Amino acid sequence: MDKPPVGQKVISGLVQFVNSQGIPLTDILERCKEQGLQPCWISFVKEGQEIGWTRKTIESRLNESVTDVYGREHWEFVKNKLREIGLLEKGWKGKI
Repeated sequence: MDKPPVGQKVISGLVQFVNSQGIPLTDILERCKEQGLQPCWISFVKEGQEIGWTRKTIESRLNESVTDVYGREHWEFVKNKLREIGLLEKGWKGKI
């Protein structure tokens, strides 16, 4: 994946807030955007897999929330990059 813009910090650990705290992913991403934080999409996929989310669940959550906060074009970019490195592919079992 491309590096975030210079000076922008990358954040991981977002799945725990969605799964354990029940905070909507869209709300989390909006806050990240406001604070100049770039979510680590690879970590999001790994963390989702670790708690038992399916590929379809992970992709669906990301699709909706990333599109809402960053736009469709950004989601397509993220999705394609994740697929390029072998994530979000059909048949993917979640092992990285």
